[in-house]
Amino acid sequence: MTADKSNTYNIDDLIIDEDDEDGPKMVIENPVHNFGKIKINEEVKHVFYFRNTGKQPLIIHNSIPTCGCTISSHPQRPIPHNATDSIVAVFKSSELGRQNKVINVISNSIVKNQRLTIVAEIIN
Repeated sequence: MTADKSNTYNIDDLIIDEDDEDGPKMVIENPVHNFGKIKINEEVKHVFYFRNTGKQPLIIHNSIPTCGCTISSHPQRPIPHNATDSIVAVFKSSELGRQNKVINVISNSIVKNQRLTIVAEIIN
């Protein structure tokens, strides 16, 4: 892969063949996080850590929460072989009871779509 001093990459170096077993591979340490009991309208944050165990750069195209009560942020740059990084999830619920929210992570990993899950019980 080629990179210049401004950390830009040649896009042709980042295109991955879906059948390439040596391609990028996103391995998430703990894809489920349980906040336990939290108060209604309380904002909580969790950091999901992952590693690229593949031999090519990992690019996260998007991290999409399935609910408006959750926002996420992901790295905007390629993650090199064997490097770790994170996706940050912020959750704030206005509904009482058990909540189970998902963030869909879309990348160029061998497994293109992965899920992060947030669980909490919302109380008064």
